[in-house]
Amino acid sequence: MDLTTVMSELELNFIAISKNLRPTALILLVSLLTIEILWSLVKRKPEDEPMNIVFWKLVTYFWLFFAIQNYQEITKQINDTFLQFVDIALGGTVQAVGPSAIIEDGLSQLQKIWDLVKGFSPKTYLNIIIWAFGAIVLVFMALMIFLAYLEYYLLVNLAIILIPFKMLKFTSFMGDKVFNLIISQNIKIMIVTLIGKFVLQTMTKPLVGTGILINGAKEVTPTNAISYVAVLAGMMFLLTKASSMANSFTSGSASDNDVVGLAVLGAAGSKASSMAQQVKQDVGKVIGEMKSGGDGGEKMKNASKGKK
Repeated sequence: MDLTTVMSELELNFIAISKNLRPTALILLVSLLTIEILWSLVKRKPEDEPMNIVFWKLVTYFWLFFAIQNYQEITKQINDTFLQFVDIALGGTVQAVGPSAIIEDGLSQLQKIWDLVKGFSPKTYLNIIIWAFGAIVLVFMALMIFLAYLEYYLLVNLAIILIPFKMLKFTSFMGDKVFNLIISQNIKIMIVTLIGKFVLQTMTKPLVGTGILINGAKEVTPTNAISYVAVLAGMMFLLTKASSMANSFTSGSASDNDVVGLAVLGAAGSKASSMAQQVKQDVGKVIGEMKSGGDGGEKMKNASKGKK
């Protein structure tokens, strides 16, 4: 059983939460309506008409009743609307990103790095480190996507129980938070889906270099291997910021942490290629020294004698 299957099964269980809570929410709504009407009539001013008070309380009751009764359809429509925004942004049909696809597609590319692990040399150790780091990044990204979708379905479906509190004047702030929760969670899912699609698109690009042909395929070099894993790490960083980006989206301003984090990410990305090239050159020098063997030792001895 993979992560995508588990996620789908848990989503169905979480969706059933709102259906199971609906009768309780309706009973609570009627109870709070009764309390609100009685309290408003007792505390009304002399110029206020009792029938007018009751009428507007009933208006509030009916639209809250409608929201509870059709809660699943309303939340699904909102979610579909936000996913349509992703469709428009990417120019195609978009579905929920399966975390298992992230792992499977990523490991198929990382396998090309693992195939370079042969013998014992600095280059071999470098390839092992790159592969291991890439595998950790893939698993972490898949878990973040997995948890993001489960968080959405759990919180949104639990929020139905807060709707009746909008009926009572003293607890209306609790009901007000339901709509904000639904919108913020859908923005987060929109961001996660968008990033996840970019990750899958990145993984479809072959992890090959432009160097020597080996059996008709281009050789994977440390430069493009490190760059590939660096791109995945950058996408992982963006996934970790999905919640704060959703909050920034609704508030209209980025937090200081977002600005600093994105600046660091940009700097790391700009240095990735040059660092990879430098590592490649250093590894080449070490391997060259190892191949030279005794000649290298003689050179060091001669250099020492010259200093003396």
